[in-house]
Amino acid sequence: MHKIERKKLYLKELEKHSFITMTDFLDTFEKEGIKSATIRRDLKELEVTGAITLTFGGINVNIGNENQVKDNVVNKNLDKKHKIALKANEFLEDGDMIYCGAGTTIEEFVTNISKTIRLLVTNSLSVLQKQ
Repeated sequence: MHKIERKKLYLKELEKHSFITMTDFLDTFEKEGIKSATIRRDLKELEVTGAITLTFGGINVNIGNENQVKDNVVNKNLDKKHKIALKANEFLEDGDMIYCGAGTTIEEFVTNISKTIRLLVTNSLSVLQKQ
């Protein structure tokens, strides 16, 4: 089974719980023929995305609200992100062409652009939507 398919299965199961023990979770998917080492590796990747938090012996689920994780990241250190955005804007001049990567600090930067930008290139849909 492909990693994406496995993660979809995991998330479907996790949506039923706010907390599940690691033993119960592993048992559920080992019955599907997925090895525990693979499950643990996939769970670490899900933790990086913010969908879950791994604890000693269990999994806390953060996906009750699809936007909750994104909102938590956006609102974390918002005052610092705003200060960084304002400072970065001081370096802009009218007619500049800029490249912006992805990230919530970049979203704050793009939101606060006060100059006329000739071209903004980005690899992030959320940054593009803020402009």
